[in-house]
Amino acid sequence: MGMGTLPLDAFKVLIQQDHIYLRGFYTAFKIMEEKETDPELKALLRKDGTYYYEHFAQLYKEYNFEEAGVTESYTTGKSNN
Repeated sequence: MGMGTLPLDAFKVLIQQDHIYLRGFYTAFKIMEEKETDPELKALLRKDGTYYYEHFAQLYKEYNFEEAGVTESYTTGKSNN
C-alpha cells in the first residue's frame, strides 16, 4: 500500500471494511457511554466521530467508491439502509 502497488479493487474493500469496523467501534462506545452511571467513566467513553465521518466521506469521493453499506450487507447480512 505504501508503494502504491495495491490494486484499486483491493484498496476499495480495505477502505469499506475499515469503515464498517470503525462504525461498530463508535457505536459500541456510544452504547457503553449511555449505560455508564459514573460521570468520570462516562466522560472517558465519550468519543468524537467527526474526523472519522469526514475521513471516509473524503476517501469515497476521492476514489469514487460506493459507501460501505454494500460490503456491510454482504459480510453481516444486514443492510445499512
